Amino acid sequence: AVRGTTRVTVTDSNPGVVQPFAFTTPQNNTSVVAPNKQVRLAGVGATGTTVTVWNYRSKDRVIGTATVGKDGTWVIPNADLNNQDTTYELQVEYTAPGAQTQSLTHTITVKAAAGVERPFEVATPAEG
Repeated sequence: AVRGTTRVTVTDSNPGVVQPFAFTTPQNNTSVVAPNKQVRLAGVGATGTTVTVWNYRSKDRVIGTATVGKDGTWVIPNADLNNQDTTYELQVEYTAPGAQTQSLTHTITVKAAAGVERPFEVATPAEG
């Protein structure tokens, strides 16, 4: 009989990516049309990073959570924002594996419908 101990080390052949965290969709300080009040939020980061997004800097309500996948991306497909035609200063907290939690503010304006913004002008009655 053979006796003894054998150690086996298993290494993940695809441990993921290491990259800085970024909130990419929608871009900061832009507008998004969301007739159903649901917005797709997405970005990139280090694999395993946890992401929590609140509807406002005061952390009033969590609107979504995600974990960065092995491809280095994260997505919250249907973040529920209660109001339309409203600017949100989203509070985002993210924690990479083995790191301290960091935060950022990401500003978006949610619109009910696409529209054309023009300066105010009186067209009728015409001058003269």
